[in-house]
Amino acid sequence: MADERKRPVTKILIPLVLVFAMALLVIAISRSEDEVEFPEEIRGKTIEDVEALHDGIEGFTRDNCRNCHSLKYDAWLESQDIESAEEQSSGDENNDQASGDETGDEESDGDISKEEKSEEIATPDDSAESSGSKGIQKNQDTSTPEGDAPLRWLEDVPGPHAMVSDDFAATCGMCHPDIHDDWIESPHAMAMTSDPFTLTIQNLVQNPEIGADPRLCWACHAPHDDAMVGLRDDGTIDLDTISGDAINCIVCHSQRYLTGSFYIENRQPDVYSPRDPEWCAGCHFPGEALLELIAPEIAEEYELHGPMGNPVAEWRETEYSVEGDDYTRCIDCHGERGETGTLHQWPDDIAEMVRYGIDPVEFIPVSGSGGRITTGIRITNRNAGHMFPTGDPGRMLTIEMGLYDSETSRWIDSQTFYLGKFLNEDGELDDNRLMPGESIEFLMEIDGFSGNSYDLTLEYSIVYGFDPLMEIYLNDTLGIEPDRLEIY
Repeated sequence: MADERKRPVTKILIPLVLVFAMALLVIAISRSEDEVEFPEEIRGKTIEDVEALHDGIEGFTRDNCRNCHSLKYDAWLESQDIESAEEQSSGDENNDQASGDETGDEESDGDISKEEKSEEIATPDDSAESSGSKGIQKNQDTSTPEGDAPLRWLEDVPGPHAMVSDDFAATCGMCHPDIHDDWIESPHAMAMTSDPFTLTIQNLVQNPEIGADPRLCWACHAPHDDAMVGLRDDGTIDLDTISGDAINCIVCHSQRYLTGSFYIENRQPDVYSPRDPEWCAGCHFPGEALLELIAPEIAEEYELHGPMGNPVAEWRETEYSVEGDDYTRCIDCHGERGETGTLHQWPDDIAEMVRYGIDPVEFIPVSGSGGRITTGIRITNRNAGHMFPTGDPGRMLTIEMGLYDSETSRWIDSQTFYLGKFLNEDGELDDNRLMPGESIEFLMEIDGFSGNSYDLTLEYSIVYGFDPLMEIYLNDTLGIEPDRLEIY
């Protein structure tokens, strides 16, 4: 009997080790679901135990909790009876409304209800049905998803942000991973990395006689970094510093920094929100041409005075800037939902965005009389709520057209046209940009034909790139070939 009671130690330890290992695995999986690695002293505490961290949260609704605990929320939601949960949520909202009706007169002046906050921000109707009468169509639904909290500054929610000690987007991504993952693929996230930008900064630092302060560039490309901590003595940029974060979360969601070199006096954080065109105006309402600052000799040679394009000023001249059925904000066309569904991607396919503004291009059939034939294309600004093309530096379409005779198997003629601000035959700047709804025809007219029937084919290509003065700067000053995008 004694021998039967004495079991080998290994037979006892192995099961215990396996159980202990499984417990550690469960803990690891549970902790990996949290977006934030909370300190040991607050992990597992109740809301009341960590009251300071939740200061400023107006009601512990499911959506408010989800803002910082999205993965835990999703796991909880999967474990619930959805219909029952929705009914409970509806009941909570009704109770909250009733409670508000009873106690509304007792609220302090410092409290702002959701309705009051929305009114103060003056955000227009987000309905996707408000498209322009001239045919402008928003490229997607940018309305606020049902259940999202009203837009609030991070300073309005001090509790959850009490542990945030820096302005890096990666820090924000700990609690907002979906938004971060969409933003990081956007042009805003890469505003400090393009060759034209980085080489321009080097040129300004190495040639101080130009007289342009790089801070003007930082004001739009990394406005949260007013100390330019990433700028080295030789003009190169340390992208591992906060400078490399470019236009990050803090720029749009905090009131601590003003954005923009030109229009900051009208970008009032306590009035406008990042959804409003007035916010975009901080950087897209230029008061002077970029070349006047970084290449004054080129600007002087071509008598350039004022920006090559001013999207916000142009938008203000259209019906889309007037609140009503046609009201269209910048974000309604230029915003883009990323793979995770948040409105932080912004269009990274510029060629598609340009096509969206003018598609479809119309073919003008071949016609002829008196030995002359005429054919070409018609371009209409169908979906841009400002001039097309626009921006500073300026943008331009280069249109190559050729006429092919199938009977003789030869090219009859080819011609080049421009849409934008371009250099005419006299070497002077010309401007044929289109306001919303306007059209322009580019025609090939060829003499020397007889008869009434022709077997001719018109072929064309459209390329999108910088304006000619910017191309001169990129080629001659920086020594780089400007990027061009094939649109058609």
